[in-house]
Amino acid sequence: YPQISHDECVRQIQRKRERLAVVNAQIDKYLKSDDQIASQQEKIEVLEEQRNDLIRKQKAIDYAISGIEEASRQIKEEIIPKMNEKMSSYLYRITAKKHDNLLTGSQMDLNTEYSDRIRSANNFSEGTLRQMYLAFRLAASNVFSNKKVAPVFMDEALVYYDKERKKSTFDFLYEMSTKTQIIYFATDIEDALIKNKEINIINLTD
Repeated sequence: YPQISHDECVRQIQRKRERLAVVNAQIDKYLKSDDQIASQQEKIEVLEEQRNDLIRKQKAIDYAISGIEEASRQIKEEIIPKMNEKMSSYLYRITAKKHDNLLTGSQMDLNTEYSDRIRSANNFSEGTLRQMYLAFRLAASNVFSNKKVAPVFMDEALVYYDKERKKSTFDFLYEMSTKTQIIYFATDIEDALIKNKEINIINLTD
């Protein structure tokens, strides 16, 4: 082995230490870089999950909007025409042929053609307005019952009607009861309304 002086040996050791320090610094740098990459990767994964969550929510919103649009289309094209037809037919008989054209729309407001003009149901007398809303309720029960004959429950429905309106409306309900079960609750009912009618009367006070 070549002879190395003490001073040279110290210098070589110092150079090795310096080189080792440089290598250690590079290793630390690489390790920190890996930690940063891992941290960035975690952030990317979190952002991707958030993005996927937003995509799922957007799909749900799109589906809901599609359902609302389809329901709106069905109401405009199918439900409203049926409602108008039924309401007009019912109102014609309820009002003893005085009114025969009751119309509704997507907002379920009520209008009628009267004296060649479209007028709001609110422009008519209280009695006529009640008859219109009764026609609306009966039509809705028929149209929304999905072709099943659903019973109709009524509670003192004619209590505020005058004598003429009460008779024409009750006669219509009796006619309707041949196809649809009608359960009518009343604290009292005039004999003239039920005369010559086959009606099952149950006294709940007995």
